Order: sequence, then C-alpha cells, then structure tokens
Amino acid sequence: MLTDLARRRERVAAAWDLTDEIVLIGAGDPVPIPGGADQTYPFLAHAEYFYLAEHESPGSVLAFDPREGWIDFVPQTTLAERIWEGRGDAPGTPRESLPAWLEARRGRTLVKLGAHFASDDMRALQLRELLLHARRPKDASELARMRLACAASIAGFAAARSLVHPGMSERRLQIELEAEFFRHGGDRTGYGTIVGAGSNSAVLHFSPSDRVIRPGEVVLIDAGAEVGRYTADITRTYRA
Repeated sequence: MLTDLARRRERVAAAWDLTDEIVLIGAGDPVPIPGGADQTYPFLAHAEYFYLAEHESPGSVLAFDPREGWIDFVPQTTLAERIWEGRGDAPGTPRESLPAWLEARRGRTLVKLGAHFASDDMRALQLRELLLHARRPKDASELARMRLACAASIAGFAAARSLVHPGMSERRLQIELEAEFFRHGGDRTGYGTIVGAGSNSAVLHFSPSDRVIRPGEVVLIDAGAEVGRYTADITRTYRA
C-alpha cells in the first residue's frame, strides 16, 4: 500500500511528465546569525523539498530521474552535530555520493528547484509551477496536521480571550496565547504573532509591545499554531 509521501511523488512525477531531464530539489542550508558566533537561525527546509521528503535535513538534495525514480541525498551527521545539537542521521543516501550520481548522467539536462531554484531559469519556473499545482490537493496526513494546528490555535485564542481586559499588556497576551499553542501540540507559531491594542490594532503587522490595554479599547490578535509545517491563521478583535 502506498504511503501519502509515495503518492505525492507519483503525482508530481506525473505532472512533470519528464523523459530525460533530471531534477534536483535542495533543502537549503542553515543561515548564520550575524555576529552570533556559531549560532544560526532555526532551520526550515525549503517547502518544495519538505513536501517530497518529509523531513528537515540541512544540506540535503532530493533528486529525480524519470528513468529510475527518486533518491534523497543527505549529509552525514558530524560528531560535532551529534554532541552540540543531538542530531541523528537523516534517512537517505549519503550526500557524498551525489557527484558520482550526477557524473553518471552527464549530458542530460539538469533542472534545479527548492533552495537551488534560479528565478531566471525558464524550465525551472515551469516545473515549479507544475509542482505548485500538484501540491494543492491535500492528503490524509496533511489534513490531519491542519486539524491539529487549528485545534491548538483554538485553545490559544480561548485562553487569550479570557485575558483581554484593562491592565493586560500586549506582550503578556502573546505569551499566554503561544503557551497554549505549545501545550496543545503546536510545533511553533506559523508566523510572527500580532497583538495590537488601541491605535496599535490598526497596524496590519504589529509586533506585541509592553503597551497596556486601556478600558474600552479594541484589541486585535492575528496568530496561528503550526504542526508539521502546516499552520492555522486566525484573526479576532475584542473589546476590553
């Protein structure tokens, strides 16, 4: 029986309908925080890679050869990564074998997507558009994550609603809202949480501040929990 991931790959391969071209989809690499020594921003694989690989693995490349199918090339975990990050081995074929795999296919057209996507490459644009449309129908595992993200978000908003009163700060509302997201299974927030009171509620993407809610003010909250790269997006307004 095919898994949801296998069906996704079949759907994408059928949409592309390739005969000779080879496709590489890069997960991307961690981005160093400027001045942060050995710190990096939290890593999220490119959405195109994650959709067809189902794991977060920095430096990985998913390859597709229409004559042979899919193969996921993943970097080997270093000793430092095991010690400092607790990272284990990602499923797949060692990334070091990718050059030999490509050499064996020399002369065939290579199209790069994901983190390697080149905006001026017309063929990449075409395949990316086909991939985007293939991603639109959601399978059972995707729908399950969406439902979990919605449930976690609902719990967060229920907690926040009870705290919208004079004297509460925007920042405190954000903290309580997001804590409930995590308590109910959220992995992270889907985007930067927006909490604005009074005149701040009229700013479309307002970052919560220490401003305290005053009597009779409107409070706007725009936030959502994320589960497995699928997020809810809820906006509500309240009167203090």
